[in-house]
Amino acid sequence: MKKVWTIILLVTLTLFVSACSGRQDENQGGNLDGEIITSSEDQVITIIDTLGREVEIPENSERFINVGVGCLRLYTYVGPLDKLVGVERNETEDQRGVPYSILNREYFQTLPIVGQGGPRNAADPEAIVSVSPDVIFHTDATDVAAADELQEKTGIPVVALSYGDVDVFNEDVYYSLNLIGEITGEEERASEVVGYLKGYYDDLTERASKIAEEDRPSVYVGALGNKGRQGIESTRGDYMMTNVLNAINVVDKTGKKGSFFIDKEQLLVWDPDYIFIDTDGYDLVQEDYDKSPELYDSLTAVKEGRLHAQLPYVLLRTNLDTAIADVYNMGKVLYPEEFSDIDPAEKADEIYVELLGQTFYKQMANDYKPFGAISLDN
Repeated sequence: MKKVWTIILLVTLTLFVSACSGRQDENQGGNLDGEIITSSEDQVITIIDTLGREVEIPENSERFINVGVGCLRLYTYVGPLDKLVGVERNETEDQRGVPYSILNREYFQTLPIVGQGGPRNAADPEAIVSVSPDVIFHTDATDVAAADELQEKTGIPVVALSYGDVDVFNEDVYYSLNLIGEITGEEERASEVVGYLKGYYDDLTERASKIAEEDRPSVYVGALGNKGRQGIESTRGDYMMTNVLNAINVVDKTGKKGSFFIDKEQLLVWDPDYIFIDTDGYDLVQEDYDKSPELYDSLTAVKEGRLHAQLPYVLLRTNLDTAIADVYNMGKVLYPEEFSDIDPAEKADEIYVELLGQTFYKQMANDYKPFGAISLDN
């Protein structure tokens, strides 16, 4: 009898472990190296989204909406605009520094509103259902439960997309773009866009790899947006731009990663070779300069004219186009020989055209400041 109970217990444990191993952890993403489509039958395809969820969607979906900050940006890089059946209200409002929205605003304004949008507003299930989309793309669903909740409330498939943890060059972005392509029937366009992004990364890192270790310049990037415009103290550790260009980001000495604030007096200790200012906060830096010009004027980068403009790119999440243009601009400043064939303004427009179909650098330069050396004197 004891042997029988032992066998029953072992079988029960085996079945339990098997069931658990086949279940996706509710807070983890899926394997982004696998196939996007896992099955296709009865006019339904099953895809794996960036949260690792299996989502069944109509095989020939034609009606799409995007909810969550920056979701529509990813869609505009790949998806057909004429298949949009609604947009969130913030996409129809006047904004600066958000190329995809500005270039398409007139068209977005002709579409039904499916929620308020923006970082402080949740998706609006009732408004979404009113336009009968086939698929909802979603960037604000950061876990399985959130995506499942919206899907249950609307009865419409929700496909989670992601910008990942690193600006621009990461597998989450590539996978998200390919997801959009597969679902909207724009696989070739998605492959093209991902190819552009990977090509830029390879080009930038190949140029930077030619710099000897002892010749790497030190850099500080300040006035970076962080829940709004900020002054010189706002910076970022483990920063994508300096990492790609193999430059020394002086704030990495703190061991901190991501966005944080420094005491500006620390700049005197680090005294970086170059300083880049996010021009969305340029006027705040100027105001601070007026209060303590002696601090800024003591910095080698300021004294020797190595203070440079950088266009803001983290507005409604990462504007991939502007971010890549900024990296090329920084590369041109830090390594003029390796980037001798690059005109940053022309390169920016090349990138805007490839991702959005239109030039946009002139408007960014007019709204903020053009690439180049800048002064803090008013």
